[in-house]
Amino acid sequence: KMTSTADKDARTIAELQLEIEQIKYDRLEQQFNSKSLKSNIDGEVVFTEALEEGDYVEAYQTLVVVADPTKLQLSLRIDSSSDYANVDVGSLAEVKIDSKTMEAKVVQTPSSAPPTLNKDLAERYAKTLYLKLTNPPKDVEIGTMADVRIITQKRDNVIKIPRSGLRNYLGRNFVRILEEGSRLRELDVETGITGSTEVEISKGLEEGQVIVLQ
Repeated sequence: KMTSTADKDARTIAELQLEIEQIKYDRLEQQFNSKSLKSNIDGEVVFTEALEEGDYVEAYQTLVVVADPTKLQLSLRIDSSSDYANVDVGSLAEVKIDSKTMEAKVVQTPSSAPPTLNKDLAERYAKTLYLKLTNPPKDVEIGTMADVRIITQKRDNVIKIPRSGLRNYLGRNFVRILEEGSRLRELDVETGITGSTEVEISKGLEEGQVIVLQ
């Protein structure tokens, strides 16, 4: 009985010691994990903060950005605020990749970008529009180039001419039309939506008239 009691006590002590060591292990593992950055998604690292050992890190500072290759977005660089003056989250776009044309939607503009303490990332957000493809091709990958056309305004059944056909002098908008094959005549016009290559003529011009370009 003495031996049995001694064995029981030894077993109890061993179990307590195991619990103590397990607690120590769990604490060490927690300390180790707290010093590591882990992404909750699989993907590709597309941004890293330039830090060295001993550098201070601000709260909520962006250190690494991981992109999910299965959920790609288009990034469109813009040069000035006027380039996206009429573009908002939800604006529709037409995207062409190689010979395929598809629809996309604006999901982030400089004014809707998330706050960040990283200067480089903040500058990128300030000059970039992000778009999400409705039905992206399966062969699209990070780095694929695309042509993007964002629709800010749309009207049907309108008269539009090349911008080189619209003339302006002292605030007067006019066009020159060709009549009877050789005679030039100036017509005052009113304009509507203006694009990068074409302009809408809302008043002053009729369908079929021949415009003389500059």
